[in-house]
Amino acid sequence: MHAPVARPEVIGQAPALGVQSTGGRPVDAGEILAREVLDEQPDSSRGSLYHRPRRRVARPARSRAHYEASIASAPTAEARKRLKALPAAEADGSVPEPGSGGYLLIKSWGAGFWSDVNHVLGQLLLAEIEARTPVVLWGEGSLYRDPGTENAWDIFFEPVSDATVDEVVRGGHKFYPSKWNADNIDTAVCNKWAGHGSRLGLESLGRPERVVVSDFNLRLFSLLPWIPEWYRLHGCDVESVYRDLAARYLKPRDEIRAVVERYTGQHFAKRPVLGVHVRATDKIVEDPRLPQINAEYFPAVDRFLEGHPEATLFLLTDGQSTLQTFRDRYGDRVIATESIRSDSQTGIHFQSQHERSRIGREVLTDVLIATRCDAFLGFGNSSVSTFVYHLKDWPESDCTLLGGTINHHGRNPYIYTTSRIPRGA
Repeated sequence: MHAPVARPEVIGQAPALGVQSTGGRPVDAGEILAREVLDEQPDSSRGSLYHRPRRRVARPARSRAHYEASIASAPTAEARKRLKALPAAEADGSVPEPGSGGYLLIKSWGAGFWSDVNHVLGQLLLAEIEARTPVVLWGEGSLYRDPGTENAWDIFFEPVSDATVDEVVRGGHKFYPSKWNADNIDTAVCNKWAGHGSRLGLESLGRPERVVVSDFNLRLFSLLPWIPEWYRLHGCDVESVYRDLAARYLKPRDEIRAVVERYTGQHFAKRPVLGVHVRATDKIVEDPRLPQINAEYFPAVDRFLEGHPEATLFLLTDGQSTLQTFRDRYGDRVIATESIRSDSQTGIHFQSQHERSRIGREVLTDVLIATRCDAFLGFGNSSVSTFVYHLKDWPESDCTLLGGTINHHGRNPYIYTTSRIPRGA
């Protein structure tokens, strides 16, 4: 994904932003600017100097490497001063005992199903590098929770650890951020976008509190530079980290896997099967390129069928008219699950008339079925398409994501753009 360009008028403020309070987020403000400078100028001494996380974000070796690189490329007294001020070393390099760091309670991000799963995977990475025991709570804020269901995660997946929500919440522990406590932990939204404890990202690293609560999608990509050397995935690329975490933590319930087995057994007899994911409904509001992207599908499918004239097309789409258009063009070779679809510009997950858990089961099942296809064509700016890509180690020629980007291979723009640094920071 193309990195945002650092604004010249704020680059000069970076050293101050790294240590001053910016709406309660001193780490992220400096991190935003440091990452933007280093994205554009990887060898920049200025970018190295801006890498000033708070000391309790216990990654002095990472800062040390940046300052040493800065001195090598452009020696300055300031760089030497900051290098000398760093802690001498990162302890003895020993590996912390899993769970020794407390708990990480992962609340719903409150978005599309696979965007919510993406949030969970990022926080699972954070839990592992912080030696915290993860617990997922898709409670009041989840768009896939039916009334009376305490934790919607358990409808779709196995728990990510042996710990329970009650164990975390009722243990008398101190919470971070302090906006959360045992009495309000299931509140749908609490200062999510503004106010104390809002839009938290890297601040959750190195916290002394026994319980850290996450309700904002930091994205796994943003944590890669903070992975310590002792961690088993240190130095891996983003895709390897996604696939490793997904394989270990995303365990669909038996009843969902049974649906996948029945469907593929009944409909995948004629091979090869090309999975095709086409977004509709609210995606046009989020990404104005959608009409241009969707115009690329027919030529791409036609090329596939030229080489595989007997192929079946498994279509994943939230658009009712999209399904009909594909059937009009390709006839009986198009198959699709019986799912809720719409031609509204309101996302199905935001439409109140539908059973919440059904929406989640359908989009989970569709993605799992798509991973059984022989090839896949999707949209890189969709979490649905991206998770089809994550959940299977596709040969490069067999998986195409239109649009030129993969949205999980970048930072969350609601945290990581200079335009969102609070005024007056």
